Amino acid sequence: GHRGWVYYLATDPASRDQGLGRQMMQAAEAWLRQRGVPKVELIVRDTNTRVIGFYQRLGYVAEPRALLAKRLDGVPVPMGGQMSDEDVVVTYLEMHERPKRPRARAPMMHSPMQMMRAHKPTIGFYRYLYNEVGEPWLWYERRVMDDAKLRTILDDELIEIYVLYFGGVPAGYAELNRRTPPDIELNYFGLVPDFIGRGLGGYFLDAVTDIAWDHEPARLWLHTCTLDHPRALPNYQKAGFVPYGQKTRLIPDPRKLGYLPPDAGPVKL
Repeated sequence: GHRGWVYYLATDPASRDQGLGRQMMQAAEAWLRQRGVPKVELIVRDTNTRVIGFYQRLGYVAEPRALLAKRLDGVPVPMGGQMSDEDVVVTYLEMHERPKRPRARAPMMHSPMQMMRAHKPTIGFYRYLYNEVGEPWLWYERRVMDDAKLRTILDDELIEIYVLYFGGVPAGYAELNRRTPPDIELNYFGLVPDFIGRGLGGYFLDAVTDIAWDHEPARLWLHTCTLDHPRALPNYQKAGFVPYGQKTRLIPDPRKLGYLPPDAGPVKL
């Protein structure tokens, strides 16, 4: 009678981002409250940052507890923290013509928001952008890439990197890949977490999309996944991208990749 547990909560992928999860949790909490249960608890893998964020927005907080487990089928449980890989759903989106909207309006000269292309940025500056923007969403490919290989990418004139500044501070970046004509891929796009929710993303995405179409590609495409921000997929669709495929991909635990120690404890990415 002291604790009520939520074992599973799920919505169909096609029906997400409509507030259904919040409504179901409100119903579950009301059900427990009516029965005099004062506390509700649940378990989320520490690598599943998207779901953790969902519950935090509903008022749930992490409690310092030791979670103990024992397998009865002979499969060993890793020591030193759960080192689990993450199954994510990757969605591929594309557009085949320039969006039928006015071109994204450039900020005024004295506006706090400015966008500039970074020509052959330093390794340190690029890693700062990549890590700041991608850390909450488990971006790891460029983290584990050595400097020499990354330098080759950044020096390629067919790789275009655009940085959004707000008040002189880097607020986000985008990377266009023109190395596989006639298509262009939006390799990376995102905002620094401190600047999310300020209305900057819509302008930035439209502006980068316009730049890509100035090269007259046959197709502009990108991919996102279920570890990304909950609004990423609908925002790409709002900008004119259309989903054309999905697949499940296994994202390795960052401690296995070597940029977090095996005994790092709960992973914050």
